[in-house]
Amino acid sequence: MRNNRFSDFCRKRIKSFLNNVYKMQISGNAKTVHNIRTDIKKLRSVFVLAKMLDKNFAQTSLYCNSNKALNRIFRTAGKIREAQLILMSTEVPGIPPDIADNIKASVLDKLETYRPAFTGLIKGFDDVQFIELMNYFKKAFKKTELKKTRQTCFKLIIREIKKIQSLTDGNQTAEKLHKIRKHLKNICTTGILLDKLRNNKKLNDLIRICEGEETKLGNWHDKMMFDEYLLEFQTLDKNGNLTSGSEKFNSTNEEKNSELLRILFADLKKIFNNKIIIKSL
Repeated sequence: MRNNRFSDFCRKRIKSFLNNVYKMQISGNAKTVHNIRTDIKKLRSVFVLAKMLDKNFAQTSLYCNSNKALNRIFRTAGKIREAQLILMSTEVPGIPPDIADNIKASVLDKLETYRPAFTGLIKGFDDVQFIELMNYFKKAFKKTELKKTRQTCFKLIIREIKKIQSLTDGNQTAEKLHKIRKHLKNICTTGILLDKLRNNKKLNDLIRICEGEETKLGNWHDKMMFDEYLLEFQTLDKNGNLTSGSEKFNSTNEEKNSELLRILFADLKKIFNNKIIIKSL
């Protein structure tokens, strides 16, 4: 049985990305920047699946050039997004007003550099390769068998679950959580496609769980990013040591972060080290 749903699914992801880039060219706002980053994350997950379905895809100039363009946009959009989140985080209770003011001034200064750079990328954006990429997906995967697509989706989800299981073992580090976020995105994007090919309540439950963990790790990432930035603005005394107020704030924050890391890993380990989660699919 032939199937073109994977082709349609990929092309919709590309169209969404292009639409948001066009919106940004007309009148960009903070939400559009965020949507572009979300689109790119989903496209990356689509590419992972495409490379499993077509071993030659990773060697095509379309993939290589598109991936480079996506990475440039993603990195610059990320700097703007992080700056915006840092500005919002300065309103958190407990941060000394002088430190908050210094952070705001620094971030606003950096935004003066990030925004023009991002605007330049968007204005110079070449959509031709992405339109060609849509045509590639239409032709290359239109005749892919439904059974093969389903099996590959399932294989990818199992692979990502096992990677998360491995990452929850051993030392609990921030680096591991960053990797887990990517695997969760791959599971969610592929799971949504697989659900279109073969509706399954257990699969829907898995997608919902993974989306919830994605949100938790996203919130954690935003907090860690701000905390790292905050360290640059700690108040020092005349001898170059942290003042008592900053030292206490820093110590309390470190304790909270360590506890949050422990809770997140315990949560992920409980979910993904349960063998039932794979058997249920």
